[in-house]
Amino acid sequence: MPPVHGRWSRKKAAQNTIPGPKSLHRGIHVQENASSTSEWQANKLKKRDDFKELLVHHQKVNEGLKDVYARTAALHKDNMTLAERIEDGWRAFERIGGKRPVVKENYKAKLKRVSDEKKSLRSRAEGERFTGDETDYSKGSALHDLKDRRIKKFVKKQVDRAHLLKRMGDPSPIKTSGKFDRFTNTLNIFNKTIRQVGRQTKHDARTSSVKAKKGRSQWDLKARDSNQHSRVVRNDDAMDVGSRKRRPGPKR
Repeated sequence: MPPVHGRWSRKKAAQNTIPGPKSLHRGIHVQENASSTSEWQANKLKKRDDFKELLVHHQKVNEGLKDVYARTAALHKDNMTLAERIEDGWRAFERIGGKRPVVKENYKAKLKRVSDEKKSLRSRAEGERFTGDETDYSKGSALHDLKDRRIKKFVKKQVDRAHLLKRMGDPSPIKTSGKFDRFTNTLNIFNKTIRQVGRQTKHDARTSSVKAKKGRSQWDLKARDSNQHSRVVRNDDAMDVGSRKRRPGPKR
């Protein structure tokens, strides 16, 4: 199969591309889509409705409100300050998919902002608890925001704990110091510390014994008299070189 972004694939995609606007759904204005629709529709005599006629009630209301907002903004445009003009330009940029550049915030200012947000959220939540009918829900429900924050914190804590247990192991003594017998339905607790200390002690004793006998090797010129020609090789620990390494496979 050729690569997705190879020259052949791009050429094939260009051949299969239908000219005209990419989407034929109802959101495209009729006047912008009339030529391609008339070219590709099966029934030439069928009238294509305006997309506004296909909207449901609340979408029609929103369309009307958009018109009101546009007229109000046009009336207010001459009286806008410089900051409002800049903000309006950024909003228009975001409306077409752009993103504002990230501005670095001072750490002290960030702490104050976060603290003020928490205080305002808690005060709004208290107001919602005791005076539900007089609450301004234009910013949303503060109680729901607090609940979402608690859930987010709980989930993050669980994920971090799972990562820690995967890296370090579960510190629970039931999981580290026991063996469950499913036939008798019992948990046999055992302590690994005694066994580990015993193995370490044996290993240290063996290491020290080898170090103590290190100067008595038959190949060490300082440890024996080189003038003494002895053909006797004693079979002791100094001559123990371990087992022969064999090739993997069946023994011959």
